[in-house]
Amino acid sequence: MDLQLYYIYETHKGGCLFVAVVMGLAGLASWADTTSGSSQGTGNSLLASPARYQIAGLGPDWREWRQVVQVTNTFRWTNSLGRLVTTNSVLTRTNPAYVEMASFMNYWRNGQWNESQEQISILPQGGAAATAGQHQAYFPGDIYSGAIQVVMPNGTILNSRPTAIAYDDADSTVFLAAITNSVGYLISSNQIVYPNAFTGLQADLSIHLHQTGPGAKSHP
Repeated sequence: MDLQLYYIYETHKGGCLFVAVVMGLAGLASWADTTSGSSQGTGNSLLASPARYQIAGLGPDWREWRQVVQVTNTFRWTNSLGRLVTTNSVLTRTNPAYVEMASFMNYWRNGQWNESQEQISILPQGGAAATAGQHQAYFPGDIYSGAIQVVMPNGTILNSRPTAIAYDDADSTVFLAAITNSVGYLISSNQIVYPNAFTGLQADLSIHLHQTGPGAKSHP
């Protein structure tokens, strides 16, 4: 995003007034001239307080931002009677848009795009679910008796469950611990921990939900 800094100087008695205006996306400060009566006047344009960018369009992996600003043109001139006349004209301008992109940024539901949320909620019947995204994930109350289910954007359902912790060096495999009964706890908006989830090894199973889908790892 380009930023341009405009400096406007207006001379006053005994000094100079300095005004700085910062705009995004190559916003322009316009200057206008007009003629009325017997003499020619000049007008300068001062930008109002920058408006916040607003979302103008959405897609599965992008959103478009636009900014609408108001520009006040002030014109001053001396008419044929020698009087100073001042008029203001307010114009509305839409600055060029920019597009923000990220994988799985939005998900489609109820006929519209919604912003994806890294949010896990506990279900009344037990277990937990994360449904505010292109991937939907469901987590069992007990990791030993259930499975983690992930629904892909195309509707494909994947079921998985950790079974053991093992060491493998391509020639041999040594099992260190097996999964056992463990009830999960939601410890943050996007993290579930199954404590003491293995036999033979003191370790927790931690599942983190990210915008692209869930990921699991064990913590001794």
